[in-house]
Amino acid sequence: MILTSFSLVRNWYRLVCRSKDQLNEDLKFFQAIRFFTFCLVVVGHCSDLFNATSIANTQDREGEYYNPLSHILINGSLIVQSFFEMSGFLLSIHFCTNQAKMKKISWVAVFATVAFRYIRLTPAYAYVLFLHATWLARLQDGPLWTRGAVVERNLCRRNWWTNLLYVNNYVNADEPCLQQAWYLACDYQLFAVGLIILVAVTKYKKYMIHIFSVSGLIAILIPTLVVYYNHFEGVFLVSLQSERFIFWFDEMYHKIYIPFHTNMGCYIGGVFYGYLYHRIRTSDNKGNTSKFLKFLWYMTVPCGMLVMMISMIFYSNNFEKPSLWIAIFFPLHKNAWALFGAIVMYGLIYNYNRFIKSVVNFPLFVPLGRLTYCAYISHVFFLKNFFYGSREIGYFSHSTMYMKVIAVIVASYILGAIIALTLEFPISSLQKHLLPKQLEKITKPEPPKESNNVSPPSA
Repeated sequence: MILTSFSLVRNWYRLVCRSKDQLNEDLKFFQAIRFFTFCLVVVGHCSDLFNATSIANTQDREGEYYNPLSHILINGSLIVQSFFEMSGFLLSIHFCTNQAKMKKISWVAVFATVAFRYIRLTPAYAYVLFLHATWLARLQDGPLWTRGAVVERNLCRRNWWTNLLYVNNYVNADEPCLQQAWYLACDYQLFAVGLIILVAVTKYKKYMIHIFSVSGLIAILIPTLVVYYNHFEGVFLVSLQSERFIFWFDEMYHKIYIPFHTNMGCYIGGVFYGYLYHRIRTSDNKGNTSKFLKFLWYMTVPCGMLVMMISMIFYSNNFEKPSLWIAIFFPLHKNAWALFGAIVMYGLIYNYNRFIKSVVNFPLFVPLGRLTYCAYISHVFFLKNFFYGSREIGYFSHSTMYMKVIAVIVASYILGAIIALTLEFPISSLQKHLLPKQLEKITKPEPPKESNNVSPPSA
C-alpha cells in the first residue's frame, strides 16, 4: 500500500477521475472557481511586480489610478476572499457529513484533524520552500536578480520555520519567505477556528444561531477596531510606493491584510453557508428558484465589480481619520464578497443558468482545480524568473502583462502537476490509509444494542 501510493498511474487517475455522488455533482463547479480565482491572483501579482521592477513608462502605470475600471485590477486583493469562503464552506460540509459516523465530538478529534491537515499540506509546501532557499538564486543573474532571488534565499534560510509552523503571517512577516504563503498560514489558522465553531454548534445545537451570530459579529468588530485605532483607510490601499517593496514595509498590509483575525468574515460566512447547505440537502429541499433570487444571482458579477471600483474614493480623497464610518465601511466592504459568493454558489447548485453551469462543470476544470494548491505555492517561483531575471527595462501595457500572466499560469501548473503527482497525492493517500485508524479509536460509532425489533441501518 505504501509503494502503490507513489504510483504515477494511480495518482494520475486520482487527478482526472470524477466522482458521481450527489455532493460532488453539486459542487463540481468549485474546481472551475478555484482555477479562475488563481488566474486572477496571478494577474494581481504580475501587476504588483511591474512596479517592483523597472519600467520605462511609469506615467502609464500611474494613470491606471485615475481610471475607475482599472480599480477592478488594483483592488483585486478582494478576490482572495473567495478562497477563504470556499475553504470554510467545504470544511463545514465535510464536518457535517462525517459527524453522523462519530461516536462523539471531542476536542482530541479536533486536534487530530488539524494535525492531519498539517501532514497533508506541508510536504509539497516544504519542497517549494526548499527550491526558494537553494536553487532559485542559482538559475539566473542580472541587475535585479539579487534583489528578487538572492534576498528571498537569505530570508528563507532565516525564517523557514515560521512557514512550516504556519505563523509567517505574524512572525517576521516583514522578512517573508514565499510571500504568497501568508494565505496558507491564514487559512490554516482559520481552519482551526472554523472547527471550533462547528464543534460548538454540534455540542450546543439550541444555541446554533447565537454561536454563528457572535462569530460573525466578532469577525466584523475586530477589523473595525483595527482600522479605527490605526487611522487606516476604508479599503486596503495599493500604492505605487508599497508595491515597489512588495508591501514589506506597509503598515496596513501587516496589520489588516495578512492576519487571520482580520480575515475571519468570509471564512465564517463560508462555514455558515456550508452548514445551511447540508441541512437543506439532507431535508430534500429543492431550492428556491424565484425570479427575485435569479435576478440577484445575475447581478452578483456587476455588483462585485462595483464593490472594487467604489474603493477609488479612498484614492481620490483624504478623509479625516480616525473616522467611525470608515472603520465600519472596511469590514462591510470586504465581507460583501461572502454574500456575493453565497449567491453565486446557490445559483450554480440549483442550476439557475444551464449554459453557465455546463461551462463551469467542463471536465477540464476538474484536474485544473485539483492542481490549484500546488500551482499557487509554485507561481511566485516563476514570477521572480520572468520579472527579476530581465536584463532590460520593461514596458507596462495590458498586452505585455497578460502575456506574462499566461506564461506564469502555464509554468505554475506544469510544476504544480509534478509536485502533486509525486508529493501531495502520495502523502494524501498514505494519510487516508494509515492515520484514520488512530482517529477511529476516538470517533468510532457505538455498536447498536441487540434487539429483535431493530432493523439494520440503511446504506
